[in-house]
Amino acid sequence: MLSRTIGEIKVGDWAGITEVVTEYDGYGSRSDRGNSGKIELGLSCAGVTGTASPRRMAPGTLMSSFIYNALGTHLLGPGSQQVHQTCYPLRPVYIGDKITTTVEVVHKDEVKNMVWLRTVCTNQGGKLVARGRAVLLLPGHKTATA
Repeated sequence: MLSRTIGEIKVGDWAGITEVVTEYDGYGSRSDRGNSGKIELGLSCAGVTGTASPRRMAPGTLMSSFIYNALGTHLLGPGSQQVHQTCYPLRPVYIGDKITTTVEVVHKDEVKNMVWLRTVCTNQGGKLVARGRAVLLLPGHKTATA
């Protein structure tokens, strides 16, 4: 994949990917950060969401990695650097859920070579599970992955 330069990006450009949350996703996203804890049980979120479920819940930070994947591999390409990201979990995500991540360019600054994006994650039922924003610095020239 070739990177996209600021001149090629337009406000309104978007990309979406759909991934099924696996048990590996749950363990991997934690161990990558040095946390060897087990995936939480859905029962642990009963006080927050008002619902209890025996299903295993994925870590909330997993949605951030899905967003990062959509930005770097489907919309902007290699060489883009994330400057800032917010991700607000709105509902629990469980192992086996099908998550669609959509990222959309909402603003660009050609002088600073930066883009601002809206980010959303929905589950297989179309319910919003996370939302946020991202700011990325784009490369000044085309970059390719091997």
